[in-house]
Amino acid sequence: MSTPRLLIADDDPAFLKAISTRLTSEGYEVITRTNGFQALEGVKNEQPDAIILDINMPAGDGLTVQDRLRALGNNHDIPVIYLTGDTTEATREAVEQTDAHDLIYKPVDIQQLLESLWLAVGKPHAA
Repeated sequence: MSTPRLLIADDDPAFLKAISTRLTSEGYEVITRTNGFQALEGVKNEQPDAIILDINMPAGDGLTVQDRLRALGNNHDIPVIYLTGDTTEATREAVEQTDAHDLIYKPVDIQQLLESLWLAVGKPHAA
């Protein structure tokens, strides 16, 4: 089994660095992007095994990114995990209308995220 490749898009550089560092230490290959447009390009170019999207980002929020990915046609099987600090009912309902794998609220419980990733793409093998 190859190392699972994750694409993470979030507009907060400190959060992106922290979560990327942690997931890399867990054995995942991590590609980062800072907005929705970059996330779309990253999926096309990097072919990740899973996508972790912030919902509220410039240049394409996470929900719009997922809609555009699905419209491209060959990305339906890539699990999407949303991360957000927006705990409103409207956001939860919007995510429920997608085929998202999971919704995790910030501040992120790393164990919850790891468990979600393990279910979505598997746990990396130790080096």
